[in-house]
Amino acid sequence: MPSIPAPIADFTERKFGIAGTIRTITRLSPGLLRLQVTCPQPKRKPWQPGHEIELRVGERAFRHYSVMDYSPAGATDADGGGAGGGVMTVLVHLHGTAPGTTWLLGRAAGDEVAVLGPGHALDRGPGERRLLLGDTCTIGTFAAMLAADGVGPGGDNGAPATTTAAVAGGVRYLGAVEVAEADAAAAAELLPGIDVVVEQAAPGEALAGWVGNAAAEAGGDLADRAHLIGHAGTIQSLRTMLRATTTLDRRAIVTKPYWATGKVGL
Repeated sequence: MPSIPAPIADFTERKFGIAGTIRTITRLSPGLLRLQVTCPQPKRKPWQPGHEIELRVGERAFRHYSVMDYSPAGATDADGGGAGGGVMTVLVHLHGTAPGTTWLLGRAAGDEVAVLGPGHALDRGPGERRLLLGDTCTIGTFAAMLAADGVGPGGDNGAPATTTAAVAGGVRYLGAVEVAEADAAAAAELLPGIDVVVEQAAPGEALAGWVGNAAAEAGGDLADRAHLIGHAGTIQSLRTMLRATTTLDRRAIVTKPYWATGKVGL
């Protein structure tokens, strides 16, 4: 979100923030960081994987993140949870000198933090064959979706030959995320059954290639619901591509822009 006057940021944090303490900060790869915060459940509704939260990352700035996991007090190990609540896990995409990146790299275990939320969760809707398309900043959201359905590695599971897939119960997930080469191994570990493609010169270029190949091999019958998250321009082009090359109905394509080229705080 864009910067706001410091007095309003102070009021927002005091009024809506839930007090927490940073438990661990783990650098998974050059561009991926796992943040764990011990905090209680909100009074109005409990934390759930996929919920949107906000953290104050500067005097006048907040940034949005997605809950990848929340283990309630009593479900955590001996050194987590407790009187301070359960443990929330958030996956963060680090990039350059962005406010969120600078703030997080300056934090340490034991630091106090206010968590604002929960906001909206991703609209999943009905669908037994779900297509996930995104980039580095969407890995936490996709990991939460997979975990909520108990997805584990699933081999091919009838997916097009150039893809992998993950299956839990009657739901099959397939798709791809576009990441920097240095983050590919960590991304693959976090998203069982989802392909990881290395980003090219332009955002969305690698994803477009993946979609073209997968749609052709599936004869257009790729999925019955799609989730397009991440770069705004890429979402627009992929949505157009899916409508032209697959049997997906426009109402079955869920979109959520997280960032846009040349814009701050989308």
